Formats: sequence, C-alpha cells, structure tokens
Amino acid sequence: RDLRMSRGLGDVYKRQPIDGDEVFANVQAYTTLPDADAPFESHEKYFDLQFVVSGEERFGYAPRDLCKPAMAYDADRDLVFYEEPAESGCIILKAGDFAIVPPEDAHAPRRQTAAGACAVKKIVVKVKV
Repeated sequence: RDLRMSRGLGDVYKRQPIDGDEVFANVQAYTTLPDADAPFESHEKYFDLQFVVSGEERFGYAPRDLCKPAMAYDADRDLVFYEEPAESGCIILKAGDFAIVPPEDAHAPRRQTAAGACAVKKIVVKVKV
C-alpha cells in the first residue's frame, strides 16, 4: 500500500501563503480514519502548528528516533511516513485546540476518536526551521 495516497476522496487541501516558503498554511477538511489508515509522519524542514477549527481527532505523537520509516524521505513533500511505533502517546484535539510539532517528533493526525469517524476542519501552519 502506498501510504502517500491514503488521503480520502472527499478531502480538501488548500495552501495559503503567509510569508512565501518561510511560513504558509494548509487549510484542510477531511474525515478521520482508523489508525491503520492514518500513519505517523514527520517533516525535516518545517514545524507544524495544527489548529482544529471544527470536529475532533486523536493526535498521536512519538519521538522520531523511536520510529521506523515505512518509506524513503520525500524531500519534495518534506514528508516521511512511519510504521506504527511500539510506544507512542496521543491527545484528543477538539475545535479550538492546537498542537505544535517540531521536526524531531513524529505525529499521527487524522485519527478517529472512540466516537468514530468525524468531519474535521483544520489549519496547519508550516514554519520553516
């Protein structure tokens, strides 16, 4: 399975410039997924500031050095996906919540809570390291 293609058909992604490639926002709308379809990921070039506008999701996190890559790093997309780590934490992000993710941490957004699939609107601000 190509994890890079795990985005659902109803997903919406729109990039909004703030300061060129230094700072920009990805406006997203999607339905949360089971863990198996929402893998851990990380980025080399950017911090993520993930702000939930509406809905809720379970947001996984783990130190990147404890994660095993499931693919080669994609420099064009600044992205690598990981196998599910043996140990990780998670938080529930609801409307109005945000998470800041540095490059040294892997994270697993888009995961369903115990309540099941949920429509989420989120703004992910990318800040260059």
